[in-house]
Amino acid sequence: MIAVIGDPLSCLAPLRSTPEMETFHSVHSTGGSHRAVVIGVDIVGLRTTRQLRARLRDIALQCAVLCRRLAGLEHIFVIVNGSRTISEDTVHRICESTATRIHALLEQACARSIGITVLLAEHCEDHRSLADRIAARSRQGETLDPGIALRWKDIAHTPISTVAANSFL
Repeated sequence: MIAVIGDPLSCLAPLRSTPEMETFHSVHSTGGSHRAVVIGVDIVGLRTTRQLRARLRDIALQCAVLCRRLAGLEHIFVIVNGSRTISEDTVHRICESTATRIHALLEQACARSIGITVLLAEHCEDHRSLADRIAARSRQGETLDPGIALRWKDIAHTPISTVAANSFL
């Protein structure tokens, strides 16, 4: 099972409608034996990198709550749409450091290694493939890459696990 929370991004619509997904209204309402969580993060209205960093710090705190609430949690996916004023390269760079920081936070706070995958889905037009990629990645056991940020173009034709392994090595 995969829990879906956060902002209702259009690219996550097919994911929310699959049988193995369960949608929750907030981090505090999650529960069960979910192996993965998908968090939608709408950054369209953010104007500065400071606002983006603040939003992602909030997501990091939500991840710590999820880690404590879900004993079987192995993967967290943070799906980010695009900003109108912050370049994709800047968003990607900030998301890379955020993925690493969230992984370290969860190791310290919860004594667990949770795989963190941040996906920039701004240019994703194949929402069904995105859902399939996330579902496939969530079925995997522990991964080599503790935290990674990827763009849609990185995984459009390749599984997340392959791209992540190549990036880690």
